[in-house]
Amino acid sequence: LVPTKLEKKARVEQAASVEFANWHPDVMKVLVEKVGKTMRGEAVDEEALAKYTEDLTETLKVYDIILGQQKYVSGDEFTLADIFHLMCMPLLVANGIDTVKAAGPNAARWWQELTTRPTWV
Repeated sequence: LVPTKLEKKARVEQAASVEFANWHPDVMKVLVEKVGKTMRGEAVDEEALAKYTEDLTETLKVYDIILGQQKYVSGDEFTLADIFHLMCMPLLVANGIDTVKAAGPNAARWWQELTTRPTWV
């Protein structure tokens, strides 16, 4: 899941860094506001949730552009960088927040492919 060739390995590291610095913070804001507060019986701040969801969708639109040029986040091979993106998003989707499909067809294709892999299912 991590290529041995230097250029491909560097692209995995780059995609993992993008996940950590951009994707994950956006996902966590939505997750805490919607799922975390709901689980604790607290009122969801719908205005904040809308803002966080919009921010995540904007991040995903960049992913849609990248995924229009390659099959996965670090190139044309499934890698650990793709797995990192699986961590929290299914919980959001299960709670009615499916920003990946709204981001564009390339992101939607990538997400569908990730979440239907036999090892994920």
